[in-house]
Amino acid sequence: MNPHPGPRPADAVRAGIITADEVEAARRELPEHVFRELYLAEPSEDGSNPFGLRHIAACVGPLSTSTPEVFGVDLAKSVDWTVVVGLDKGRRVCVFERWQQAAWSDTQERILSLVGGRPALVDSTGVGDPIVEALRRRAGNIEGFKFTQTSKQQLMEGLCLSVQRREVGVLDGPMRAEMESFEYEPTRTGVRYAAPEGLHDDCVVALALANERGRRYAEVGVTICTPLARRAPEPVGDIHAWFRERRRDPNWGFPPLSLN
Repeated sequence: MNPHPGPRPADAVRAGIITADEVEAARRELPEHVFRELYLAEPSEDGSNPFGLRHIAACVGPLSTSTPEVFGVDLAKSVDWTVVVGLDKGRRVCVFERWQQAAWSDTQERILSLVGGRPALVDSTGVGDPIVEALRRRAGNIEGFKFTQTSKQQLMEGLCLSVQRREVGVLDGPMRAEMESFEYEPTRTGVRYAAPEGLHDDCVVALALANERGRRYAEVGVTICTPLARRAPEPVGDIHAWFRERRRDPNWGFPPLSLN
């Protein structure tokens, strides 16, 4: 615990600085480590890990046998790994492939083979930009994601929320190990999320990209229009008389056009 705690949310509510509803909204919408630091002035119980070790453990499960709905792809840079993660409808990991030191042409073919026609979010930062463009020319379902400090912060905080709400699966092995060693560090311009020096975060990034694509996919609504039953033709007779009669009915036709 912080030996010199700052004002608690209840104190701020009583002082009229914020409302109780705002505190509760922040508790729901912010990752746990962010809420604790901003609103409770408490350091994370897991040090600098943004996900929370107990939350990671609760999300660990076997590889799903269901069909993938979305993909996330982190492209290798120098000694890193290219990682492809596919999530099923419940956002459980059902595809997990990683490789390194492959020719870019081979990497492109392997990605296209794994992803097929399903929505995919692919790291397009730096060397990834021309790779993603080449992939997009062959598969319109692929979308690039450029990393900046701000975009990575938003992406990782989205993954934090999903992990802490048990909305996404995690595989034991390299993925879990990377998530448990992953760190965050507050800076003047935001929060920096990265692996410790000498370690990798490729699995974390690929999972975060797949999770983000899955969250977008889940938010897309579908409206189904049901056709009206056909009615028998109505005998009209004198068309002019018929229109004059119908126009006397205030409920007939379209509502009046408002020009305000």
